[in-house]
Amino acid sequence: MYNFYIYHKEIGRIRIEDPVGWDGLGKKIIRDSKLHGVFFEYTPKLQFIKKGKAIIHNFLEKYGIEVELYLIVTFQDPVTRIFSTDYTGRFNMTTLEISELYATCNVENTGFLQKFKNRMDVKVNLQSLISQGGVTLSPYDSETQNILLHSKSIKKVLDVASTNQEYYEDAINVLNAGLNATTFIKVGFDVINQDEIEDTFMNFGPSELDPVENSLYLMKLKEAGSYNVDIKLDFEVEYIDGALDLITHYFQVFFGIKDGLTLIHNETTPKAFFSEEVMNLNEPPNAVGEFRKRKKTYTVNYQHTFNFTAGQEVYLHAFSDVDYEGESGGDWIYRQKITLKDTSYMRIDSATSFPSTISPVVLIHEAWSRVCQSITDQEDSFRSDYYGRTDSEPRQYSVDGEGSLRGQTDGALLRGFPLKDNPMHTSFKEMFEGCNAIDSIGVGIDKEGTKQVIRVEPVSHFYSKERSIILNWVNDIRKKVDATRFYNEIKAGYKKWANEEYNNLDEFLSRRELTLPITQVKNSLDLISPFIAGGYTLEFTRRDRYKDATTKDNENDNETFIIELRRTAGGFEPARNQDFTMLDNILDPNTVYNANLSISRNLIRNGAIIAASLIKSEEGIKMSFGEGNTRVLSQKTGEDLIIESGEITKEQLGKAIWRNEIYLFKHRLSLMQWRTINQHPTKYIEFSPTDRNHKKGYILEAVPDQRTREVSFTLLRANL
Repeated sequence: MYNFYIYHKEIGRIRIEDPVGWDGLGKKIIRDSKLHGVFFEYTPKLQFIKKGKAIIHNFLEKYGIEVELYLIVTFQDPVTRIFSTDYTGRFNMTTLEISELYATCNVENTGFLQKFKNRMDVKVNLQSLISQGGVTLSPYDSETQNILLHSKSIKKVLDVASTNQEYYEDAINVLNAGLNATTFIKVGFDVINQDEIEDTFMNFGPSELDPVENSLYLMKLKEAGSYNVDIKLDFEVEYIDGALDLITHYFQVFFGIKDGLTLIHNETTPKAFFSEEVMNLNEPPNAVGEFRKRKKTYTVNYQHTFNFTAGQEVYLHAFSDVDYEGESGGDWIYRQKITLKDTSYMRIDSATSFPSTISPVVLIHEAWSRVCQSITDQEDSFRSDYYGRTDSEPRQYSVDGEGSLRGQTDGALLRGFPLKDNPMHTSFKEMFEGCNAIDSIGVGIDKEGTKQVIRVEPVSHFYSKERSIILNWVNDIRKKVDATRFYNEIKAGYKKWANEEYNNLDEFLSRRELTLPITQVKNSLDLISPFIAGGYTLEFTRRDRYKDATTKDNENDNETFIIELRRTAGGFEPARNQDFTMLDNILDPNTVYNANLSISRNLIRNGAIIAASLIKSEEGIKMSFGEGNTRVLSQKTGEDLIIESGEITKEQLGKAIWRNEIYLFKHRLSLMQWRTINQHPTKYIEFSPTDRNHKKGYILEAVPDQRTREVSFTLLRANL
């Protein structure tokens, strides 16, 4: 039973006579091809009589075509006898026609469903307590968790070299210098092959000051970690002119590490003696009045592994020490040229770490719930057994759902920006696309008493294994292949993952392309998530701290990051490798993020949809192209080994929900049958041209003809 009301803020809700054009068959049932949920569309044009006609005419005359006048339709449940709102629509006065008997007008959806559909793209402030329509929302106690984020080990490389860098030490008077002249030589590199550790380096050249005492360091380390150091230095010392009885030249190289004011490590190579005989410059000048040139080379090879902490300084310099050992009576001078040869280099590779930091994270059920509340202007408007927890808000569930221990944040909050100044934003569309690529979800509208709620669950929830009605003696059943549901390729993974860093080769939460053994169609299944799940992008963003650059943007500031969590005694922490018996071919599995959200695991969770293309094949899906690290091997307790680059078999994908075939027919329904499929639109329908050998199909579309009471069905063949 239906009741009809006209609403305006001046008169409230007034019941009117049943309009012409509405009865129990007044709406179509349509399954959304992307969301998988079943929705209803209503007869758009109705004829109003008596009281209804008078109210419509009066408000047109009073306010014109912009008047906000609404039709409300309620339906009485045949079991509970309770009325609930079935439809709310606004009169479109531009379509109004008034005759002697009728006011005929289109009525357009404006209720819960229409708000949901019209606002799916709207970015919602997850910290705001005002909905899109201005409704005040209740706060949650713990929707935002402060999560301690561990440091993911990041490999960084420094590869620098030298051209033939040289300088001249001019006119040193050895005798006046106290029979000894010592020069500090700063070592610097001017060829940068790869630099992920330091931005600037010391220039090569002399120094009158002790580098260690005056903080003339080669570089200052920004991050802690284990550093493998490989240094090769080739010096050439050339005496161009000068004269003394005997000169002995000593050459040494110093490598040191300084922490604050304390020198915690230092190594000095043994003195290299350039022999008196070779370096004796007391020889006659040549024909042009210059003394003979003398050269000597000195090579240092140095390899070591250090555990550095952030802020420590690295020193690398040489001593050039000249002693006078003769008995000359004059103040003789010498001039030397020192060259750092182009065969010199320094190479460092490191596994760096960074102090743990706290970041605000919105738990995934609360993120879904806040978005749904905001776009529908209705509190407590979201349901999900899959994403709900025993302590989720505002609705609790009996157990933690399979996808419930996740949270999301953004790049600015990872960097330490204050939440009050940088609230998180997301849209329903982003949430759906981000989670669907990972979990294979669907979206529908449930009725709970007199209110509607948005339901988000795995796709299988919207294709029930229970029957709604059975139809016998159905005429003219047609069957056709649904080519749009066959796929010959899949694009899977994450839209953004690369950092233009060395570690891209180790990132497995990247992008991948896969092929199916289908040749008769060209159709791609898009399973690319807009979320960032990659641990390297998360870690590089986290290390770019807000306090170090308060006005500096990061390209990921407004990007949404998803983080797999696990429960602790006091709350939540990021999941690492605790649930895995094997996690191989990645750098430092103990610091991994989101291992359970790997691309192959996402594909397996989407297996029921993919498998529909493989029902007649023995093959699975194979990788044709992969970015980043595709060599990862992983296994959880009780599951088969997953090889990220390997074939995903039909057995791993599981059973298909449907077959890619469509049935079309018309059949006259009783009002009870029509109401049954309205109440249970996700259940399958059985049908047969006789009274046996029934086929099973899920509603894609059911369109009633109010004149003949026939319903035109389009059903997707159930794979039961």
